[in-house]
Amino acid sequence: MWADGFRRVELLHTDLDASDYFVPNGAFRNGSYELHSLVSDSRLKGDASPYLAAASERPPSETEGKGELDIQGRVFTNLPATTASYVRRPNLESEVRAALMNDRHPIVTLVGRGGIGKTSVALTVLREIAKTDRYDVIVWFSARDIDLMMSGAKQVQPRVLTDKDIAEEYRALIGGPIEGPAGKISPTASMAEHLRKSPLGSTLFVFDNFETVRSPVDLFQWIDTNIRLPNKAVITSRFREFKADYPIEVFGMEREEAEALVAQTALALGIETLVGRKERDLIIEDSNGHPYVIKIVLGEIANAGAFSKPSNLIARKEDILDALFERTYANLSPIAARIFLTLSGWRSLVPQLAVEAVLLRHGSGDGDPETGIDQLVRMSLIERTTAGDDADFLEVPLAAALFCRRKLEVSPLRAVIESDIRFLQDIGATAASGLKDGVRPRVEAFFRKAARRMNAGASMEELRPLLEFLAQRFPPGCFCRN
Repeated sequence: MWADGFRRVELLHTDLDASDYFVPNGAFRNGSYELHSLVSDSRLKGDASPYLAAASERPPSETEGKGELDIQGRVFTNLPATTASYVRRPNLESEVRAALMNDRHPIVTLVGRGGIGKTSVALTVLREIAKTDRYDVIVWFSARDIDLMMSGAKQVQPRVLTDKDIAEEYRALIGGPIEGPAGKISPTASMAEHLRKSPLGSTLFVFDNFETVRSPVDLFQWIDTNIRLPNKAVITSRFREFKADYPIEVFGMEREEAEALVAQTALALGIETLVGRKERDLIIEDSNGHPYVIKIVLGEIANAGAFSKPSNLIARKEDILDALFERTYANLSPIAARIFLTLSGWRSLVPQLAVEAVLLRHGSGDGDPETGIDQLVRMSLIERTTAGDDADFLEVPLAAALFCRRKLEVSPLRAVIESDIRFLQDIGATAASGLKDGVRPRVEAFFRKAARRMNAGASMEELRPLLEFLAQRFPPGCFCRN
């Protein structure tokens, strides 16, 4: 609804043209409920997961900072304990360590999907940095509201959610006067001063699960406005809608790291005999090296006492998929959400050029497709690969695709998106081995299929916008043999 700006109205749903409206109509079960249109008498299935959280007080997170500063190595810090099952990630750790040890980049952000290992990597590197003379104090603030455990996702109580919460937590840790000559000293003003120049010496401020705070962009601006070297801030977040930081992308584990995690977890669960080389390779491939997904798959194999196809095991863990992707999905722009739904409907390497063309054939008013694609890449929901001819190809990791397919089932855009998927399928699937050939074979294949469609009686007016866009963006593609 529009009221001094667009505002979301909870539980009221509409379609792309705002021609039909749906309201809750009961039938609450298995994490869903019925939506009914009093206009058309149509029905949809709504996602009830945002309304399933327990109303009682939640326990603290496993990664919540300690309640007081203690000496670790050469610094005062409240860092939480690291997990014993952590598998080292040398290249990523080296990149993070270099960014935090230098005298540049006042704000460093670790960005990646939920459960990808941002917090674990940060804690491992910070404990090593604590043994050096770079910082005198390392202060840890946790906004985490979900702990991802082997038994599933568990709701926990965030320690801080606003700049005021952070400032009060900081004052409780370091102490300091509450009143001055001019009256009470604001915790926020006091911490802002310490971000600029701390009386305790060089300080590293760590903000974990930044996407959970009440207003990430405003909080980031407050930090960015006040932070001064040699002090630095490090942020872990599933997405970043801000700039002026030094971002480090956290992707899935490298092959050797994923193999080590599979071996270590299988040994701990006592299922080494069920996970041979072939099974291990399938787990790593289907999980895209996502450490938490790997652990969940192995846990399900241990529970069943037999190996099953990882994609089937992941699809059944709806609560895990929601914990990994729901918050990020809710922050997508309309055009980004539509692209995500489209790409998830057909898992293949798809030319970015084709995605832009398919969306522009509708004259989409949701925004610029290229901007939506960039947002999905930035939020780690899709992966972008450059082919031999410098053309970009897009792909959705399996776990993200399985989550998004459930969203597609209840989306008012489902019919339009399924039509878009069929157009992408006309371009044909691209395997990783085919990237060396670039986008040309795919564009040529589409022009040939378009020609056959028109020979069979298809409307030129329907195909014209798509063909014109492809011809403009990739002229060699329209000169192909029938």
